[in-house]
Amino acid sequence: MSLLTKTKLYSLFLLESNKMLRQFIEENRAGVYIADEQGNLRYFNSAFVSILGYSRKEDLLGKNLAKELYVNPEERQSFLKAMEKTGFVRDYEVRNRCKDGSIVILSVTSNWVKDDANRIIGVEGIVHDITEKKKIEEAFKNEKDKLTQILNFEESLSLIHEVERLGKFAVEQMAGILQAQKCSFMLYEQEKEELFILAAHGLEESTIRNTHMKVGESIAGLVAQKREPTLVLNIEYDKQFHQPNRPYYPTRSFMSVPVLFGPQLLGVINVADKLSTSWEVFSDADLKMLCVMARAVGIALENARLFQRLKDLAEGEPWASLRHRY
Repeated sequence: MSLLTKTKLYSLFLLESNKMLRQFIEENRAGVYIADEQGNLRYFNSAFVSILGYSRKEDLLGKNLAKELYVNPEERQSFLKAMEKTGFVRDYEVRNRCKDGSIVILSVTSNWVKDDANRIIGVEGIVHDITEKKKIEEAFKNEKDKLTQILNFEESLSLIHEVERLGKFAVEQMAGILQAQKCSFMLYEQEKEELFILAAHGLEESTIRNTHMKVGESIAGLVAQKREPTLVLNIEYDKQFHQPNRPYYPTRSFMSVPVLFGPQLLGVINVADKLSTSWEVFSDADLKMLCVMARAVGIALENARLFQRLKDLAEGEPWASLRHRY
């Protein structure tokens, strides 16, 4: 084979190899990008375009990473400082802003692009969208934190022996753990067969004083009657409690659970209006946590009442004064 023929074959091989490489990069599900020294995008594949929510490459070409894509330009500087240490980064997390303004979290593996004189002329890298993964991790972390809070809640409850103080502590803690704007603890009066508010978070004093309801009436009364926990995602569409939305349920979502000690009804706990900027509703996980806390409240309440009865009994004994003297 002549030298000329070998040269032609080698050229064809290079062309074919470059074509295959471009096709591989273009069809890769990971985003691939190249930016110049100033951070302006000079090349990227279709996946990179899609990850950032764009439909055309022309809309993204030339955009500056720090000024237009990073959520915070200072994060770009932190990225470059990490690059300067070793000349590359692996699985480095950055936050970019998509075309619609939403935020995407990327895992970036990048290195410098250098010229023949070994001068840095840019940066190239591969990115993976890990937004959903980070959301799941955050959700697990939040649930773990809430479980820790619930354990501390139960332990603290067991140390409170005054009913009113127990009620105030319970509603404040439950509102915080469940991120709710409103929480009320209603006690059941067996003689009158009605509920009244012992303590509340986020309710006006007049509402606390004037709220009395018979078992079977309204939502809390029905929960007391059936002794079953209830989660309502939207009160306007719920089949059981269907009614126009009321001012004290701005988000239309609430939870109500009975407080029991064995078969005995002690009261009802109501939680409403999840603290959220996106009108988030309470979930099944929230209801389960509230049920766990309600059981702890039931035990603590019965213990507090027993403690008070024993205290009253001891103070009423004829030898009580002598015991206090010595």
